[in-house]
Amino acid sequence: MNARIRSLRAAPLALLLAACGVDGNGTAAETGEACAGIPLAAVLPADQVIGTRQLLWRDCSVRTVRARYGQEDADGGGDHCTLRIDDTGAETPAATQALGMGDAVAHVDSLTLNVTRMNVDMLVGAREGYLQEPMLLGARGGPSTLPVVERLSSGDTYAIAVPASGQTPAPEPLQAVVGGRYVLGIACTEPVRDHDHAASLYRPYATALQLDRLP
Repeated sequence: MNARIRSLRAAPLALLLAACGVDGNGTAAETGEACAGIPLAAVLPADQVIGTRQLLWRDCSVRTVRARYGQEDADGGGDHCTLRIDDTGAETPAATQALGMGDAVAHVDSLTLNVTRMNVDMLVGAREGYLQEPMLLGARGGPSTLPVVERLSSGDTYAIAVPASGQTPAPEPLQAVVGGRYVLGIACTEPVRDHDHAASLYRPYATALQLDRLP
C-alpha cells in the first residue's frame, strides 16, 4: 500500500510541473530573492534550521513553493527534507494558457488534489481499521506500525505511511490537503522505521509552516 500511495502522489505532480514549465529539481532558484513578492511563499517556515537540518534553498512560483533543509549532493541526493505546497486553485499562467494547456493544467490540479485527499483518507481509514481489529494490528506488528495521523495548525489532517513489521524501511512522505485547495507534501530522504520515528521526523517541519498566512 505504501508504494502505491507514493506512485499515486508522484504522477500528477510530475504532470503539473511539466505543464507549467517548472523545474522539479530546485536548482533554478536558490536564493531568498526567488520568493520575493510571491504571496504563497509566506507559508514557508521562517526558520533557518529545523531540527538538525539547515535551510539549503527556497524555490517559488505563483503556484508552487518549496524549501529544502539538510544536505544534498550534485545529483540532489543526501540527507534532506523538502517541503512543498501547491496551490491547485491558482490562476493558470498566461503563457500556459497561450499554449492551449489551460484545461490540461486544471485537470492535473484537480487530479493532484483528489489523489492527495484519497491518500490521506486511505491512511486515516487504515489506522482506524487496525485499531478496531487488534488481531490484524498484531499481525502487522503492533501499534508501532500504525500510520501517523495528526493535525496541522490549520486543523487539517496530515498522514504518513509506516512500514509493517518485517518490511524494509523506506522514505515515506507527509501528505495533506489544506483548506480544500492547497496540497502539502513534505518528503524526507531518511527511511521511516516506525510510527514514533515518522511522527518525530516530520512534526517539526509541519509545525514550522505558517499556514495562517495562506493567500
